[in-house]
Amino acid sequence: MAEYTYEQLKEAARKARAEMARVGRHVEKRVRTKPRDPEKLALLRQRAMDRLKRYPPVMTGKALVLPYFRDKI
Repeated sequence: MAEYTYEQLKEAARKARAEMARVGRHVEKRVRTKPRDPEKLALLRQRAMDRLKRYPPVMTGKALVLPYFRDKI
């Protein structure tokens, strides 16, 4: 598996955005400015808690390992 530095990823993203702009596909950077309504926020929280119950993270020494990274240990 290849390892990349943050600078390499940043440069690749810059080139990809430039290429997409060149062919006319503009990707907007979106930031959520509207607050979520309480019902949707409660639903998101419930789904996250259910996911944690089904796929709990594991503490190894000083590190918290998330379920989708367990096979990398």
